[in-house]
Amino acid sequence: MRGIASFVQWRPRYRGTVRGYAFGFRSSAAVPAVQDHAFFVKTTAINVRAGDAGAATIMAGVRDTDAAWLSALYSDDVAPYLDAIGSGCGEPESRDL
Repeated sequence: MRGIASFVQWRPRYRGTVRGYAFGFRSSAAVPAVQDHAFFVKTTAINVRAGDAGAATIMAGVRDTDAAWLSALYSDDVAPYLDAIGSGCGEPESRDL
């Protein structure tokens, strides 16, 4: 929970000055386990709202290739904890280069 601990330390600095917090960025194409990520989303959103009730919670790191994973994540009831999804792109198609 290192990420949550560091968030708790800096959230007072930004309270009321930002509109939202994006979390969940991924450095690889591999998707995290659904239950683990759902727990991460829920606990992060609770901590964000505890520190800055007016801020939006934005789950980042969703790629266009993650539809089945995102559906499974929403089946684990993350919707009430999120205000938005920050989407990224998957691997570029050769025709796009």
